[in-house]
Amino acid sequence: MKAKENIRIWFEFYKLAINDNRFKKEIDNSKDYYFDWGNVKDTKFDYWWNEHKNLFDEVTIREIDQVDSDKSAIYLKVPLGLPITDLTNRFVEIVKDRQSKLRKVETKAKGVAVAKYSLTVGSEFRADRNNHALMIYRDVFLKNDRPPINTKFLEKVKKFYETRKATKFKKVPVSFASFDPTDENEGIVRTCRRYIKDAEKLMLAAAKGDFPGKD
Repeated sequence: MKAKENIRIWFEFYKLAINDNRFKKEIDNSKDYYFDWGNVKDTKFDYWWNEHKNLFDEVTIREIDQVDSDKSAIYLKVPLGLPITDLTNRFVEIVKDRQSKLRKVETKAKGVAVAKYSLTVGSEFRADRNNHALMIYRDVFLKNDRPPINTKFLEKVKKFYETRKATKFKKVPVSFASFDPTDENEGIVRTCRRYIKDAEKLMLAAAKGDFPGKD
């Protein structure tokens, strides 16, 4: 599910921020906000998600057989004998009315954050790019003691992707298509520097509790 993947990226950047003293002030200030997340530092995402997914917006319509206390949803009794057009029109009326009452932030997309935790309302979450930033920063840049971003670093990035066991994220970023180990690769170096900069920006956003923040 795409929504789960977005939360995973948020979770991983928050873990990075916790371990980086540059964000200590923001982490301390957001402790109350993140209280319900529990122990993030020593927990893997999939295990944590099973225990905490109820804290986030549900992003799909589904049939239920028991009403719960989820404040990010409403429960309707639908008479199946009515024409679908009538049902659709009434559904839209009810949902619009309820959203208008719960809306926290007005945006062009008319988004509404009603769960305990939501991505920044109105932000564009570029999951693929943000995930590349996460892996390049965490798994290559940090694990090699923050080396200079040059052709040697690019070789490490390329090797990291090519040797990953998880085939889902094995594809090297498209910017590496022109990589030449005998060249200075100035364009790709600039792209990698942007990935590092993006990662640090996302760590700061996670530390503040406003992820991914506004561009």
